[in-house]
Formats: sequence, structure tokens, C-alpha cells
Amino acid sequence: MVAIVMRSDSAGIGRDGGYAPRAVFRTDQAVLVPAGVSATAAAAATDAGRTAVHSVKNVAGVTSATRLGIVGLGGLGLIGLQTGLALGAEVYGAEPKEAARVRAFELGAKAVVEDVDDLAPFELDVIVDFAGYGSTTAKALRSVRAGGTVVLVGLGRDQATINTSDFALRGLTLKSSVTSTLEQLHETLELIGEGKVAPVTTEIGFDEIGEGIERVARGEVIGRLVAVFPDK
Repeated sequence: MVAIVMRSDSAGIGRDGGYAPRAVFRTDQAVLVPAGVSATAAAAATDAGRTAVHSVKNVAGVTSATRLGIVGLGGLGLIGLQTGLALGAEVYGAEPKEAARVRAFELGAKAVVEDVDDLAPFELDVIVDFAGYGSTTAKALRSVRAGGTVVLVGLGRDQATINTSDFALRGLTLKSSVTSTLEQLHETLELIGEGKVAPVTTEIGFDEIGEGIERVARGEVIGRLVAVFPDK
């Protein structure tokens, strides 16, 4: 039996040694991992996974009739892309990193562009911005179809300048995705267990965490880094 902790203020998890090899937590803060879901995939589900699934499925309300755009094909965006595909949507992506664009194509994206503005010709119903770099949000609002919706998830910047005239006259909607619940974590684990979502991860050792954080800061990581214990 394997369990993961969704959130906790216990020592060794949220404070006082977040990368400690052992931790103490209440049983009601743990979630049972379904059979067939690896510990690495489950680890990614607790953060990037549940946030992406909730944003696409519940906040954006994506269905099989949706033409969906994903901005930022990192750890969250690639899961968001797979979630959209699992829901039957036609999915497009925008991402400056070539390697991430290639991965998105491999996962089933209809088209992937380098700049958010280049999503406009696809007349998308919804665009989920997993980058949130200010300009990406403004461009998403500019590129979504009239009457469309943009969901802001990423917080790369704390401000964005939008064309309020265009926003109002084209009847656009801007939503935010603040948090997700235990229910969304269960949904994410089920999607992974069914093979519909596979978090893009790279395993590293605990002695590589410092270097891994630096790699993330330099933008060298596609998906998520997951620290694993060495085999005993």
C-alpha cells in the first residue's frame, strides 16, 4: 500500500526540512495511490497534476466540443494538454522551447506554435495560460475567439496589460484557478491509472536536489523533477 500526502504543515513536509527522508503527518492528509500508478507519477500529481486537471476540466469546462489552447508546455501545461485530449478536445499549444513543442506533438497536440499570438488563426474556445508572464495572458485574450474564455493559472509575473476595449467588445471572459481539492487529486490519479495522463518527469537523487533547482531556474527542465530514494 502506497500513500501520498496532498498537503500538510507537519515537520518534514511543509516546513523544517522539506526534503527530509522521513516525515510525520495525519492519516486524513494522505491519499491512497491506485494500483499501476508509480510513486514518481503520484508525486507529480500532488502539485502539477491536480492543478492542471482542475484548471482544464473544472475551471475551463473543457468538453469534446472544445477547441483548447495551452500556453506554457511545462510540468503543468503538458498535463493540461493530456487532460484536454482525455476529455476529447482538440488541443493546440504555445511554447518557446523547441523540445517542449516536440513533446507536445508526440502527446497528440493538433498544432504547436512558438508565440501565443500565433494561436489566433485556430479560433480557440478556451485558452489556459500556464505561464502567466503578463504578455502571455494579454496575448491569450487577443488570440481567443470572440466570446471565448482565458483561464489564468501561471504566475510568472504579477501584472498584465490588456486591451480593455477588445476585451469588452468581443465579450471575453477571464477566469483564475486558485486552488484544487482532494477530489481533484483523486481525479488526477485516476486519469494516470487509466493511462490517459502521464506526467512528464525526470528522476533525480536527493543529493541532486540543489543542482536540480538550479536547472529549473535556468529553464532546462521539461516537465517535473522528482527526487527519489536510492534502492537499498
